[in-house]
Amino acid sequence: MLISCNSTCDTCEGEGKVFCQTCEGNGETACSHCEGTGIDECSYCKGAGEMSCTNCAGSGKERKLDIASGEYIDQSCQKCSGSGTSECNFCSGEGSGNCEPCKGTGNVTCKECNGEEKLVCKTCDGTGKI
Repeated sequence: MLISCNSTCDTCEGEGKVFCQTCEGNGETACSHCEGTGIDECSYCKGAGEMSCTNCAGSGKERKLDIASGEYIDQSCQKCSGSGTSECNFCSGEGSGNCEPCKGTGNVTCKECNGEEKLVCKTCDGTGKI
């Protein structure tokens, strides 16, 4: 003889779902790539904000043809003013930018509940009754 008591599940209080413990019920977790800051070091300049000058390949000098003499002469690079470096084109000299995985928010969708905030109660298998 099978007896069914159909009492309300105490774990989920009859709802059939419980708050996700991974995200504490908010549907998001801190981004592991940027550790929740939303900021990521520029991958092109490695956070320096500058790169080797593309005009002089970092030498600080460029060869120009002297029209009067017909000879090539070395002169200070006009783009980098002879420093050999120029502002990073990718981060505009900031050395960082928005983290790609979280789009600069610092949070990503919780993988455990897929952003739903709640999971099926394991005690009652989502029925709300035991």
